[in-house]
Amino acid sequence: MKATINEPHPDAELIRHRPGYAVWNRFSATIEPDNSADPTCHIEVAVEGGRPVCTELRLERGLEGKPITGTALRDIPLKTYVDLAVDAATQLAIQAAPGEPIFVTEDGEDAHVHHYRIDDEWVAIPVVGLPRSKQFQAAKGAGGRKYSGGRVGDEELRNVARAYRAALVEGKPPTATVAEELHVSRSTAGRYVQRAREKGFLGPTRPRLAGEQL
Repeated sequence: MKATINEPHPDAELIRHRPGYAVWNRFSATIEPDNSADPTCHIEVAVEGGRPVCTELRLERGLEGKPITGTALRDIPLKTYVDLAVDAATQLAIQAAPGEPIFVTEDGEDAHVHHYRIDDEWVAIPVVGLPRSKQFQAAKGAGGRKYSGGRVGDEELRNVARAYRAALVEGKPPTATVAEELHVSRSTAGRYVQRAREKGFLGPTRPRLAGEQL
């Protein structure tokens, strides 16, 4: 299942959605199901009262699908689609004063990175393709706020623990899932998991098994 984020609503604002992250409060997304017989879903999402909800839904007949019926409508996992869209639209949120340059650090190199201002204290950084972005390939900068994949605080480590546990519940490889969600290498994700254990956000390891001792 794949979620593609479209342009945010013209009147949309960036808001802090959960610790360490931000999202547009109104945006649209296209959900392509794994089964090509299932309809493609185009949804409008809004964050209301801190909770993402679907405000508009349009279905498009799948490439190998049958006409869309009432049964097909009832079978749409709407909450899953909304959650998937929000995950794809989520951006990193870091503290930075107005006018303060923002850099990304990757493999020991610094470069300016595109960002959006949330308020006077916070900015949001798109995370999809960040290390390979045109901004990262641009001339290296000096000074300014840095977001480094190698330095994370307690807030980020709690998110590591959350992603790790969620992967276990869903039967996914936990460390690889952390790497994918945080857009870091698997070895870096492994270090984050270890630091989360050291901080007590994850329990001790189980011998020869992924997971934690509770």
